[in-house]
Amino acid sequence: PIPCVPWQSQTSGQYQRRVHYGATVKKTDIIRKSLNPKWRRCFVFEVKEADEKSDAIDFTIFDYDVASADDIIGKTRILITSMWDIYNSKNEPMIEGWFDLTKKKAKGIFQGAIKVLIAISPNEKFKFSRSSQHQAYRIVKNIAEVSKLNEINLEFENPDEPEVFNALVVTWNVGNEAPPDTLKILQDRSQEFELIVIGVQECEYVTENDPETNDKVSCDNAWTKTIIKSVGDDYSIVTHQRLGEMKLTLLVKKQERTRLTRFQTGSVACGVGNVMTNKGALGVAFHWDDTSVCFINCHLAAHQGMVKERNENYHRICTNTKIGQGSLGFLHQYHYVVWMGDLNYRLDFGEQGKLKEPSSKDFNAIVDLIKAKEYEKLFDKDQLSKQIKEQVAWQDFKEGKSDFSPTFKVLKGKNMQYDTKRSAAWCDRVLWKENKKQSLTQVFLKSDESINTSDHKPVYSHLQIPYCPIFENQLEDKESFKICFEELKGEGLRSLDVGGKSDPYLLVICPSLFFKDGRTGTKLKTLDPEWSDLFINVAANNPLMIKNQILIFKAMDYDGADHIDDLIGTQCLPLDDYVVIDKDRKLG
Repeated sequence: PIPCVPWQSQTSGQYQRRVHYGATVKKTDIIRKSLNPKWRRCFVFEVKEADEKSDAIDFTIFDYDVASADDIIGKTRILITSMWDIYNSKNEPMIEGWFDLTKKKAKGIFQGAIKVLIAISPNEKFKFSRSSQHQAYRIVKNIAEVSKLNEINLEFENPDEPEVFNALVVTWNVGNEAPPDTLKILQDRSQEFELIVIGVQECEYVTENDPETNDKVSCDNAWTKTIIKSVGDDYSIVTHQRLGEMKLTLLVKKQERTRLTRFQTGSVACGVGNVMTNKGALGVAFHWDDTSVCFINCHLAAHQGMVKERNENYHRICTNTKIGQGSLGFLHQYHYVVWMGDLNYRLDFGEQGKLKEPSSKDFNAIVDLIKAKEYEKLFDKDQLSKQIKEQVAWQDFKEGKSDFSPTFKVLKGKNMQYDTKRSAAWCDRVLWKENKKQSLTQVFLKSDESINTSDHKPVYSHLQIPYCPIFENQLEDKESFKICFEELKGEGLRSLDVGGKSDPYLLVICPSLFFKDGRTGTKLKTLDPEWSDLFINVAANNPLMIKNQILIFKAMDYDGADHIDDLIGTQCLPLDDYVVIDKDRKLG
């Protein structure tokens, strides 16, 4: 048997790679001055029948240094024990995927990942081609679970029944009070989900005091211990972020960990002067197999009459949270964007207007409707729903039905009694945006009314998120492709120049497909440009891989060679509808 390892990789530096199988070490050539090296090398390790089978293949990425010892950038170990278990002379077990780089004695995951294909074959002339893959096996959910390659494309062949992963999304304004020792919503339901995302606000409470300064010790460790105790041993924390009193924690079932790659994080302050972190947002993005997902946790401007300020917070978060390619904003970079938090939108009910406190008449009327569970009558007055409907903010975001009592403002220590100083409202929300034809499904949206340590109730939702398997980028038996644009036009673009006009040009961006961004010519002094046809060479030739991508359009205002061009706006185009594939996986 011969394990084969080909390369098409992306890391965070300019490196050489070494591959260890047992005592054998093989090296790639050195890629210089590149942040995304692509070795595309195939190594063959000969294993005789009498040899002891190694249970793993180790990969080490080095930064080549002429004058001194090479620095280790990162490592990853891929277990292949289960591949040996299913290997025989008739089948060729294979795995393919992105694997994160780690470094011994370092905290967390290093930026960057490597893409690897591994196969065990008795054929000395084995190649990673489409014909050979039809006879191979591919590991989809974990190395212990195997399915035939020609059975895994359910997402494309049966679009009504896509493969999904289950995510539990929790948002809660903790109220700067110590929460219960365990969270019931995590204990009772954690076994249903591959992924758990917890976003909290005002989560800074006293656990103990420093014996020297008497200052309160950060509750961060106590909060993560509460989460781990609640979810149990089946989950591990992948990333945990903080900004002021906000926290964002991502957990995954341990057996699914290798499916999460290419992590990106970011944050932005929206408090006083856009410096204070009492308001703002945290974000984390990643790939689940080859589907990109971004989660945002935020805390927006408070009080009844601050709708405009909340909308401004929203726009600032969208444009200034530097996740991924930061200048593009996160709204158009990922297949799915899930947004949670204390959004602080209230109810425009009765005669309260912009006053902080409602009249006793309005307060009692709201409470009576809550007791009667006539939530729709109240939700008709919801400020956030109005912003979405009128497209003032939150364009293209969706939300499930809040079939539970308003989560704010409840009296601490009481059972669903509301504070007369504020109008009750659904401040705590879970929304999502889809940049893909296949829709995300919300199984439920609920509130936990049993927790009474805060003036907010936790809100939690079960989301089923479709995902795409990882397909090989380049196929040996396929021709190359181009993406062609005809009749490119813009209408009513923003005016950014003196005289009420702009000098617009268009960038077309897709790092997974293009060696170089597509760019139109510049049209002078117009808000309704018409550009010439645009043709962009595609760096991939697998139709299944191309179909899963998102094209990002970035309209820019040209300001001359000595100035930085201004951003007019961005938008995206999923390729689902434009790449038609027949039963033989060829372009239709």
